[in-house]
Amino acid sequence: MTKKKLTPKMLAFADCVALEGLSLSESYRRSYDAENMSAAAVHTEASLLASNPAITKRIETQRERKVRSLV
Repeated sequence: MTKKKLTPKMLAFADCVALEGLSLSESYRRSYDAENMSAAAVHTEASLLASNPAITKRIETQRERKVRSLV
């Protein structure tokens, strides 16, 4: 199985969630062009991104790094 790389927007989304503690929807708005999207559409897309195993792993890794840097 080929491992897909995360795009810069995906990385930005994951980092907003993990490092800035933003909601999934707000992280999506900051990382993607969501100006013309409804709140429901943003929520749906953000949830789909958050369910991506590679993004989930990035969020976990970034949270662990943040905790270690605070200790």
